[in-house]
Amino acid sequence: MGNTEIIAAASSLATVVIWMVYLHLFWTDFRRRSRPSLIIHHATGQSPQATCLFVNMSKEPVHVQCIIARVSGPQGDTTHYLTEYSRFSPEDGAVQARLREGPIQAGGYLVLGTFEDIILGRDVGLEQDGSGVGEDMLDAEKLMDVQRLEICVAVTHGQIDRPIGARRTFFVEERDGAVGIHAYNIHTEQMLRGSRRREVRRWVESRIEPRLREEPNVADGD
Repeated sequence: MGNTEIIAAASSLATVVIWMVYLHLFWTDFRRRSRPSLIIHHATGQSPQATCLFVNMSKEPVHVQCIIARVSGPQGDTTHYLTEYSRFSPEDGAVQARLREGPIQAGGYLVLGTFEDIILGRDVGLEQDGSGVGEDMLDAEKLMDVQRLEICVAVTHGQIDRPIGARRTFFVEERDGAVGIHAYNIHTEQMLRGSRRREVRRWVESRIEPRLREEPNVADGD
């Protein structure tokens, strides 16, 4: 093989390598952009009256199937579903409530209520009359008994028929005489694959109690 053939072969190989790297970068970027991103966080401050938001940072809309709050304390664990919340869209010029049903557009979010309301199991849509003088003190005592708050959201994303989810855990702590709600981690746990996804499916099943619980097969369009 002459020098010309060697140079041509090396050039072809280099071209193939470059294209493979390019395709890998393109595929990695595509997966990153299409990957669902669901955020649960404080809207303002760390107080129990801070608003809890669920934000859809994905490129596609998501449809909320259920939102669960799990509260752990000395008396054990309690679980309740959040059914009252306000929906907001990035197209809103002035913030206004939306219907609870329907998809959340990319950049849209749900106001789940204050952390205090969620922990104490209050309906977000109901106003508290505040008539009892000792209610605030009683609520503060209940908050300090809380050891852990876990908020779980199950959604359907894009063309995927199986639910995916997000989960974030908070704790209650008194600092400098003030009660605060703090997250264990700066990130919201994304439950997108494997056993985590099966756990999200169980959240939905426990909420809607379907008659058929088996996974769909390929013939069903999986």
